[in-house]
Amino acid sequence: MMALRRSRRGPPWLAAWLASITLGAAGAAPGPWPAETILAGGALAVCSDLSPRACRTPLDGGRQPARHRLDAEGIARASDPRLWSAPGSPEATEIAGWLEGLAALDDGSALDGEALDALLARGAGATPWSRMTDAERAAVRSALELPQLDARGERIRERVDPRLSRDPGGVAVLEAFVDAARARAGGTRPRIAVVTASASDPMDPVDFYEALFAALDADARWWPVDAAMARARFPERDCDALDAHRLSELGIAGRGRVHPDLAARAAAFCRRDDGGLPEVHGVFFAGGDQWRLRRAFVGADDRPNPWLVA
Repeated sequence: MMALRRSRRGPPWLAAWLASITLGAAGAAPGPWPAETILAGGALAVCSDLSPRACRTPLDGGRQPARHRLDAEGIARASDPRLWSAPGSPEATEIAGWLEGLAALDDGSALDGEALDALLARGAGATPWSRMTDAERAAVRSALELPQLDARGERIRERVDPRLSRDPGGVAVLEAFVDAARARAGGTRPRIAVVTASASDPMDPVDFYEALFAALDADARWWPVDAAMARARFPERDCDALDAHRLSELGIAGRGRVHPDLAARAAAFCRRDDGGLPEVHGVFFAGGDQWRLRRAFVGADDRPNPWLVA
C-alpha cells in the first residue's frame, strides 16, 4: 500500500491526500508475482498547477485554485435541503437567509478561498458558519464554486510535470510503482485504475492523477466509484439520481457545473458498469477521509459490494 500526500490548499497537514496502491490486480499478465500492496507516507509533493511550491519552476496558464461567487444561483444550490438532512445540521431555510444577508454585503465578484471564508465568517454571535462542521463548510464552498473554462468553453485541466518537482523523492516512489506495474504488463505500458472516493470532491483530484501517471508512461483510468455511485448502483441501478446522491451521500453540490466532462464520464460508467474492476495492472487509492472510501465499497448492511469483491 502506498500513501502519497500532496498539499493542494493551505498547510500540508490540512490538505493532504493519502493514497494506496495495489499491484497485481485484475487483468495482470501471467507471471511469478503475487499480488502486493505498497504503503508510503509523508509529503511526497509533485509539481502541478495547484502545487506551485512543489515546483522548481511554477507552471503557468493552467488550472488555478478554486474561485467562488455568492449569487442567487449559488445560494439556491447551497440551501438545497438534501445538503442539510443530517441530524444536527442547520436548516436549509436558515442557510438561505444567512447567505442572502451576506450577498447584500458583497459586490458579486469572484472570490478566492480565503476571501470567501472571510465573507462567510462575518457576523456576530453563533452564525451558521461558526457552527458548521468541516464537511458542512465544504458543502457551502462547493455550491458557490465557479467553473474554470477556456476560450472554447472547455474545462481547464490541472497539469502535472514530475520533472520539475523540487523534491524528487515522491516521483521516485511513484516511478517504482509504475515500473512494477509495467512488469506485470509484460513490459508494455501498464494500465492503472485510480480511485478518488476518499476526497471530499472525488472529481477534484482526477486530473492530477491521470496526468501524473501519463507523465510516468502509464495509462491511468479514473475508476469513478464513490458513495454516491454505490447508492446509484446497488442494490438496483438508479443512475438518473446520481446528482441527487452526490448531495445526500457526499455533501457536495454543483459538480456537473465545475467538472462537466467528469460528471459525464461518471454517468456513463454508472449506466454500463457490470460491477467488475477494469482490466488493469494496479489500483491506486487516493486518500483523504477513509470513511468515504469504505462507504464506496461496503454497503449499509456491512457487506462488501461487487466492486470490493472484484
